[in-house]
Amino acid sequence: MTINNKKLEQVDKENSKNTCLLLNGGKAIIQKNSKKGIENTHFNFFIETKTGKEWYERNKIVNKIDIEKPDFLFETSTGKTVGLELTNLIVRSNEYYAAKHISTASLYTIGKQVCHYFKKEKGIALSIVIDIWDPRKWSSHYNEIIDHRYDPGFKDLDASIKEIKDVIIKVLLQNPIPSFGVVKEWIDIGNQKFCISADRMYEPNISVRVNNVGICKEDPFDELQERITDKNTKYKTYKSNCDECDLLVISDDGSTGNFVTFSDKINTHKFISVFKNVYLLYFDSYANVIKLKTK
Repeated sequence: MTINNKKLEQVDKENSKNTCLLLNGGKAIIQKNSKKGIENTHFNFFIETKTGKEWYERNKIVNKIDIEKPDFLFETSTGKTVGLELTNLIVRSNEYYAAKHISTASLYTIGKQVCHYFKKEKGIALSIVIDIWDPRKWSSHYNEIIDHRYDPGFKDLDASIKEIKDVIIKVLLQNPIPSFGVVKEWIDIGNQKFCISADRMYEPNISVRVNNVGICKEDPFDELQERITDKNTKYKTYKSNCDECDLLVISDDGSTGNFVTFSDKINTHKFISVFKNVYLLYFDSYANVIKLKTK
């Protein structure tokens, strides 16, 4: 994956006050730090896939209508209105979300809070990478640990999200962060060691990455059905604003703390849905879309 830094530099600074550089699906994307910004990113990923293009063209979409329910509403050349509601699949189990456990998703949130602080208080757009020190990785039995339901977390971490954020900010404030080059700091918080790498590579946009690993749960059909069922209960509200409404479920990659993978079984499993069509957008090296079978 290559990043066009010259293109990034052309982004208007006023418009980039609340933007971040997102590395996902094999692409570098400038995204607004808002709910709608995230939704737009996922929608763009969707319609750039073969299945998403077919959906867009089949519906003969000609114009977008600003509305909140569903998330996207479009006029078609046939005079109909077509809606698309989005929902996120995040698999949370005891293995990854135990007591006193700060998840990968929490660390990602902490990273964004740190970046927002520096942007607001110091006028610096940081790009930070959070690495988690795990002594097991240096063990000669590391591969055996991985093969036996390796838990990537840090269950003994006795610190809150605010405490971790404050410590990271304090450490990064100790030395100037240069326009070029990387600042790397090791910090100890609640019996856990982190390595924080910070630079200004993507200014005026922020960027956050958490390096973590974990066993992926294969085919979490029950959790996926729960997300669909939750949206089924709100279908009448969405349908009141359009003639037809479809559902797009997003399963993000492991950098967000969503350790999930799908096998070929996803192509034959039937889900219960009141939506006309249900699609699954999931990320590995690229963005992939599957039209789910429903009944």
